[in-house]
Amino acid sequence: MDFYEDPNESNFQTRDPNKTQFDGRQIRESFMRKTINYHSSVVLYLQKRIIRQTNSLDNQEVLKNEKNGRYLSYSLPTFYQNHNYTQHLPTYFVHSSLNKDRCPINVISFTPSARRLITGSSRGELTLWDGFTFNFVTISQGHNSAIRAIKWTSDGKWFVTADQDGKIMYWEENIKNVKNIQGHEKPIRDLSFSPTDFKFCTGSDDSYVKIFDFANSKEERVLTGHGWIVRCVDWHPWKGLIASGSKDRFIRLWDPRVKKCLTSIHGHKSVVTRVKWNKFNGYHFLSSSADQLIKLWDIRTMKSVQTFRGHKCEVSSISWSPINENFFVSGGANGSIIYWATNRNTILPLHKLENGHDGYVWDLAWHPLGHILCSSSNDNSVRFWGRMDPEIGREKQKEKTEQSEFQSQELEYEEEQEEVEIQEEIVTEENQQNIDPFLQKEDGFMHKGNKTESKGNSQKNHQNKYNLNNIEIENQTKEQEDQKQTLKNSKENVRMPGLLFGKPFTDGFTGETWI
Repeated sequence: MDFYEDPNESNFQTRDPNKTQFDGRQIRESFMRKTINYHSSVVLYLQKRIIRQTNSLDNQEVLKNEKNGRYLSYSLPTFYQNHNYTQHLPTYFVHSSLNKDRCPINVISFTPSARRLITGSSRGELTLWDGFTFNFVTISQGHNSAIRAIKWTSDGKWFVTADQDGKIMYWEENIKNVKNIQGHEKPIRDLSFSPTDFKFCTGSDDSYVKIFDFANSKEERVLTGHGWIVRCVDWHPWKGLIASGSKDRFIRLWDPRVKKCLTSIHGHKSVVTRVKWNKFNGYHFLSSSADQLIKLWDIRTMKSVQTFRGHKCEVSSISWSPINENFFVSGGANGSIIYWATNRNTILPLHKLENGHDGYVWDLAWHPLGHILCSSSNDNSVRFWGRMDPEIGREKQKEKTEQSEFQSQELEYEEEQEEVEIQEEIVTEENQQNIDPFLQKEDGFMHKGNKTESKGNSQKNHQNKYNLNNIEIENQTKEQEDQKQTLKNSKENVRMPGLLFGKPFTDGFTGETWI
């Protein structure tokens, strides 16, 4: 242990590098993992709740002297800002989690305590993730085929899964399998618990909706009426009412106490992919379809209240906000994630993430406190979305304003240049119009004259050309004579090289001497 002692001490001994052994592990740099701490915002809310006042304009609670605007950790909780959509939209990308065995993630669900997130893959694996740091916790090979549904009981002690083989499995919260039953002969598409957790219902490719007793694990009723695959089921949050959607384009409402369909709604032109009850009012439910539409229905009138258009392909998943009855999110087959509000005058989306994923968004799950949204996709990833830090939002808004100002300045400059060019064109046209008559007059004046004068001028021009030719010939003869003289001088210099040096010169070969 000398290696870990203080090196300033006299008895400190360093380890011999020749005796040091490497264990073969890869050395990695330490880094801080991303995490979202929700408790600090709740503490801030509790500290400042005493000095709240009511704003008479919009009848909403606001804080006095709210100056510190930083911060995911210091921002107020989502339930306090429930009236302001922009403050709690989880549009900021936080983290992406991947399994070692890469495969599509079909379903995701938070535990009721929100401490863990559980995912089900197309290979039957159940993976548990940390709800704060998004770290991997554990994995279990639960099914032999793709997992299609995961639902928790309200107390958080149990959860039930269903797979492609029609099998239903009971699990404890520590991912310990307790019981298995064969629910359907064909794949199970969806599963939903009753408000009391005593019953649950399933929808399958065999076109049946079945009701099971959770404690006895026995089938109680079979609801028949759909003509094709039942893609989705959802039990009313506090009533004995089940909504189901099918590939036959019908939405059916069932009374689970009797084998009877209460009503059928034909509201879509293609497959009904999801139905979701609003747990706040109990009168509304959403339906999504492959016809790219999302519709809001009211069971009091059995009519569509609103139709939401914004997806460019099949709407594959929808989920209501856990803290706001007028807010929901949807996922598309092209990887887009869109946020909506039902109490606005416009049906345009609040926000749109065009490239949320690279494939089908199979499922969406909210954190129970509403500040995190999780999405699973066919691109093998689970992505976490959080509220944007107000400082980041301000910086982005500042960049946008600066960019818009720069663009407006460019447009103004271009408009000014266009105006200048137009003025120049107008001036040139006016000048051309003014000078054309003058040029025409000058041309007419120049073309007028005596034929004799033109003949005399032509003779003079001919005489001038003749004189110029004679001068050029004389100059050429002089140049030729000068060239001959220079050649003659150069030959004389070659014959008498002694003149070049200013002293007698003797040729070494012939013996001749030149002075």
